[in-house]
Amino acid sequence: SSADNDVLLLNAAGNQHTLAVRILALWLAHQGVRAWPVTGDQTPDETVEMIRRLRPKLVLVSMSLAEQRASVVQVAAAIEVLPAEMRPRIIVGGYAVKMGLVEPIAGAELFADISELQLEPEKRA
Repeated sequence: SSADNDVLLLNAAGNQHTLAVRILALWLAHQGVRAWPVTGDQTPDETVEMIRRLRPKLVLVSMSLAEQRASVVQVAAAIEVLPAEMRPRIIVGGYAVKMGLVEPIAGAELFADISELQLEPEKRA
């Protein structure tokens, strides 16, 4: 059964900094949240396929540069067409967001400080 808080961690296309995604996955695991870090570039269609397979409740996207916004817009648009019961919440963070360099993205929430994101620990049976 899927927990209420499973998280898919992605980098925006072109963001080669995998350390943050890997550290965040470890931090989330410590919080009792199941997380799948993806450290390579993937297409919006590949992301949607992962969502269909894994059914995460959240997709966290790390964006280091404002120029990566276009790729995040494409991912958010691809996710938007999923059926409502399968559609995860999209959270975008990273240096570009923290510095206020990113315009709003339809279907996504920008978090300058990811620690402000409230996640419920996995419920143990």
